[in-house]
Amino acid sequence: MISDISVNSYNDFSVIGQEGTVLGWDKELKRYKQYPGKMKGASAIALASNNEVFICKGNTIHRFIPQKDDRFKGVWKKIPGCCKDIDTDGYGLVVVVGCDKFAHGFGIWVNLGGDYHKWKRILGEAMTVGVGSRGHIVVSNKENDIFWKDNKDAKWIKTPGKAIDVTVSVGGRIVVLGTDHHVYFSKTEGSRPQFEQNNGMGYRISAWSWRNPMVVGMDHMAWLAEKK
Repeated sequence: MISDISVNSYNDFSVIGQEGTVLGWDKELKRYKQYPGKMKGASAIALASNNEVFICKGNTIHRFIPQKDDRFKGVWKKIPGCCKDIDTDGYGLVVVVGCDKFAHGFGIWVNLGGDYHKWKRILGEAMTVGVGSRGHIVVSNKENDIFWKDNKDAKWIKTPGKAIDVTVSVGGRIVVLGTDHHVYFSKTEGSRPQFEQNNGMGYRISAWSWRNPMVVGMDHMAWLAEKK
């Protein structure tokens, strides 16, 4: 049973499994491997390009630093902060939906300086967050409205559509799970998406390529969309 999923630029992916365990997919063995440390209770996950893992766990945030020769060996480091959802551009920028509650969701925070010990709240309220490799940020709020930022310092732009979860492809295309749980991908890049439905359905979504997003399916298993 999977509750969240994150895919990086090398098509590696990690998930939150049963009881909040943190797992990664081993391509060679074709099976899941549990990260060390007996980490349980995680609710959201983000996987960076260097295979660092970030998780929301209770009222804490944790970062897994892998060994260079084995992405499944390494150490967990607790970093300051609290989050409900988390994502990364893959290269040092981490954005979280915090635990400070507001009318339309929770506060949105970005790390400062890449050291993961200093955070700054930016305008906006959200329930879910997705970060693209070029620094694009997309969120959905309590009303399932979707908002786009070109970068952490830009203004929010409200986009068409509704979503229960959001992600951003490498080229800046928004990919979402609609309120009907179907996957919708934008036919265009940027803040004015033209959404088209594919045949995938799920609860959570993560994409590097808009053509083949990964979802936590309706059966709570991991699914990959095939390229067209």
